[in-house]
Amino acid sequence: MIREERFDRILAKVDESGYASVTDLSKLVGVSEVTLRRDLTDLENENYQNKMAQNVNLKKEIAELASKAIKDKDIIFLGAGATSYFITEHIHEKEITVITNSQIILDALSNYKNIKLICTGGTYRRETRSYIGPLSEKVVSDMRFNKCFIGANGIDIENVYTSSLEASILYSKVLDNTANKYIIADHNKFNVVDFSSFYKTKDISTIITDDEIDNTLMRQFARKLSIINRKIYNKTIKD
Repeated sequence: MIREERFDRILAKVDESGYASVTDLSKLVGVSEVTLRRDLTDLENENYQNKMAQNVNLKKEIAELASKAIKDKDIIFLGAGATSYFITEHIHEKEITVITNSQIILDALSNYKNIKLICTGGTYRRETRSYIGPLSEKVVSDMRFNKCFIGANGIDIENVYTSSLEASILYSKVLDNTANKYIIADHNKFNVVDFSSFYKTKDISTIITDDEIDNTLMRQFARKLSIINRKIYNKTIKD
């Protein structure tokens, strides 16, 4: 794998999970940890750093908008991923119950006594610091949520996709048991198909995305389902 391809794979993994260890990344791109650390240093010194910063800002934009839907007394599910993690930055003061399969989110919210925090448990997936598998599926099957926020690796006009079959089973069960189903995804995920389809877009309450989405693409999806970004939200508030 050439250097530029490694850079793209590294960015994609961090973009998906919000976290990745040197060991996991070195295995992902097939190089030694020494080479991987050199790649990371080069990433910091080149334009890839700007690309990563832009991706982080887009996810924070989506997370802030998503957090506006969360109210006191809500029982919410937060899936694993960087955007879900950024939602935690906006809910510290809320009296809510949060169920999650993400260790990163558990760590972020563990010190807030006003938030009842529940972990799904399950098989630990190191590359995303999240829990999946039969145990976590059983736990969420017995629960009911009034809101959930799930990330995606791809969305087309019919389906929502992720890269993990086990994660897709877990999230489909969560969505089935949720009244208000939110998919949180940046504009780069649209018209992208990944390994496993886990839900029909027609059954999603709202897709929350960023302002960089193409207007034509936005209109195409808006004809079929509810989709919102910051521009639309602000216009709605003013109207």
